[in-house]
Amino acid sequence: MASKPKIDIDHLAHLANLHLSSTQKKQLGQDLNAIIDHINQIQSLDLTTIKDTPYTTTELNRFRPDRVTPSLTQKQATSGADRTHQGYFVVPAIIDHD
Repeated sequence: MASKPKIDIDHLAHLANLHLSSTQKKQLGQDLNAIIDHINQIQSLDLTTIKDTPYTTTELNRFRPDRVTPSLTQKQATSGADRTHQGYFVVPAIIDHD
C-alpha cells in the first residue's frame, strides 16, 4: 500500500475558506485519513480481470428533440425584476473578492 501523505489541515481549511475549531480540525484529519485508507485499499485490488465499462448502467438518456417555441420577450422576462440595467437582471454580488 502507498504511504499516507501528511495532510495540512490548516492549509486545507484556508483554501476552502473554512473556520474550524481544533476539534473540527482533528475530526477532519481523521475523516480524510479514513478516506485515504479506503482509496489505498481499492488501489491494492487486482482488477486486471475486470472488463472496463464506460457506463455504470445500461439505461440510455431519452432526450426530446429541440424545438423552437414562442417564449417571453426580454422586456417581459425582466418586468418583475427589482433592478435591471440595459435589459438585463441586476443582482447583488455573491462572491467577495478579497
